Amino acid sequence: MSVRIFYLILLLAYSWQFLIAQSTGKLSGKVRDKITKEELIDAIVKVEKNNSLTGGTKADYDGNYTIDSLEPGKYKVIASYAGRTIEINDVYISADRTQILNIEIDASSKLEYTEIIEYKKPLLEIDNTKQGSVITSDEMMKM
Repeated sequence: MSVRIFYLILLLAYSWQFLIAQSTGKLSGKVRDKITKEELIDAIVKVEKNNSLTGGTKADYDGNYTIDSLEPGKYKVIASYAGRTIEINDVYISADRTQILNIEIDASSKLEYTEIIEYKKPLLEIDNTKQGSVITSDEMMKM
């Protein structure tokens, strides 16, 4: 009889932890460039609740990210890559669920043109690994 009571108390002690444990949710998705649709490697994704940082991670090689152990509620998601940042408000996380949020950041920059204003050939080339060089007479006169 006492063995049964012992096992019953032991069972209740361990099951009590599961009863009082709060379930958490997960945020997962992919970070891509808005224009090229390419995955953004090492993009930073953070979540804030009530202006307090709750979690964060970096996107992997395929642009995927996952943030675990988020309490159910409303969050603000902040994603950044190469100095560009996007904020997404009112992202709801539910208990025991994975919220999928794919993020697009306008991270591409287009170079219109390059203009070289002035260039002078250096007198000594520090990174020159060869022993000698050929100098023209015009170059010698300019020295």
